[in-house]
Amino acid sequence: MVKKVRIKRNKRLKGFTLIEMMFVIVIIGILASLMTTGAFRAIREAREEKAKVAISAIEAALEMYKLDVGSYPAGDGSGNSFKSHLQNDDGAVGWSGPYMSFNSTNNSINDPWDNAYRYKCPGTSHGSTENPLDIWSCGNDEVDNSGGGDDLNTWD
Repeated sequence: MVKKVRIKRNKRLKGFTLIEMMFVIVIIGILASLMTTGAFRAIREAREEKAKVAISAIEAALEMYKLDVGSYPAGDGSGNSFKSHLQNDDGAVGWSGPYMSFNSTNNSINDPWDNAYRYKCPGTSHGSTENPLDIWSCGNDEVDNSGGGDDLNTWD
């Protein structure tokens, strides 16, 4: 006679339930959003710092121009209005530049958001006769607020 052998089976198969998987996905989503937010903040801060350094370099180049020529070049607040004075002999007595080099591809200096830096002389924002320059970048929103709003400038 043949004996029948019964194999006991575990009613619960090995694996993850839907709730467990959803819980893990939610946790992964939360972690990803935290890391993304931090990364975007770091990128924004790095761009702002890069723009501040470039503004300081432009200001230093304009100071060297003033030391040689005796005055700052006129600037109307338009994009890169300082560029030709710093790179090419503009006929001013005492000019011994170039005072600053620019991107050889398009011969310009742009902020990290690819907009031209603005320069105004005599400036209206400093309130100082010692340093009458206004130099600014339009900033992250790329809107020219004449140095206000989120613009990065030499007087704040």
